[in-house]
Amino acid sequence: MERLEIRAPDGVNIPLTWFPADSARHALLMLPALGIRSNLYELLAAGLARQGCSVCLLEQRGQGRSSLRPSYRVNISMSDYLDQDIPASLDWIQKRSGELPLLLGGHSLGGHLSTLYAGIEPLRIKGIVHIACSFPYYRDFPAIRSWQIRFLCLLVSMARIFPGYFPGSVIGFAGRESSTLMNEWRHWALSGNFDFDPSRPLAQGVRKYLGPVISIGLADDDFASGAGIKRALSLFNELQVRRLELGHEQQGAYVGHFKWARQPDGVVNALIEWMNRELSAPDP
Repeated sequence: MERLEIRAPDGVNIPLTWFPADSARHALLMLPALGIRSNLYELLAAGLARQGCSVCLLEQRGQGRSSLRPSYRVNISMSDYLDQDIPASLDWIQKRSGELPLLLGGHSLGGHLSTLYAGIEPLRIKGIVHIACSFPYYRDFPAIRSWQIRFLCLLVSMARIFPGYFPGSVIGFAGRESSTLMNEWRHWALSGNFDFDPSRPLAQGVRKYLGPVISIGLADDDFASGAGIKRALSLFNELQVRRLELGHEQQGAYVGHFKWARQPDGVVNALIEWMNRELSAPDP
């Protein structure tokens, strides 16, 4: 394992954690869920690396080892990930991994960003990974959860005025988040539309991505619904997608939206099986 920082085109440092595999067959850039530090996924990355997939964990701006903290003056957008951090990280991985197939994936928000980036660079990405990735549109959830999402959307609007960032660690949803990022999430939650910026239609580009997709759901995930997972995959052709739900048989007690990452053996095995079937490294 190697901890390092690279520089994004806009000058911001991007903390990465690199898990190189011996005799690697694939390379994955893994994006965290909203407000989650990248170290949550170290067991996942180590498990994948042991089975032939090198993994790079990207730290979100404003979280963990990032030097940024959201405030009135520090605003972070999904576009910062799509235009700055993801392409810079993929460039770094490619330099370290050569011609290995590049996969892009993430947990929850990270999965949605992977989807949108596949539309921006459809030929560069060879596989998309979703883990516990359900779109947050309020109408796709049961009544109580739907009401909670709409209430969160109200708090997001208020936080833009005061304190100038979303205090998720106090509220109990996400972490300390940028008002801009949370208002983009709010647009997702209220509209069901992937295009968080109406002036930038990204969703239509995803149709150009023709590679494989895997969606791994977890039992007892209170942040997911069947309709939400279906919407998260709706920009892809159904023939591209392999959809799984892992329960106690595969994960033991480690299910749910976050707990799976504490012992991700079932997730690791499912991903490796899918990679080996759907993807192959070029002949030397």
